[in-house]
Amino acid sequence: MTHPELNQPISLDHLARLTDCFGLIQHANYSIPDFRTGYTTDNNARALVVAVKHYRLYGDQLSRDLASLGWRLAWSARAVGLGRGRASAPLRSPPAMPACRAP
Repeated sequence: MTHPELNQPISLDHLARLTDCFGLIQHANYSIPDFRTGYTTDNNARALVVAVKHYRLYGDQLSRDLASLGWRLAWSARAVGLGRGRASAPLRSPPAMPACRAP
């Protein structure tokens, strides 16, 4: 399935490359994630929106996995009161979530 205005499916490959088992890395050098920069809840919230919209268009597993990771980071940040702050290390996992794994 493709988006009606495009000739090919929208790819999430770059977003997946910048994502590890905890969430979207804040910065990258071109396509290489810079893990020293950590994660931000606002970037991960935007990635969550992209993943959900992509899932609605295509229904694929990658967009579902990326949405799950975006929700995980948002939940963890909210649980410890970070709001829109930066998380440089993994926070605690939400209840009933499987072990962290990269998409």
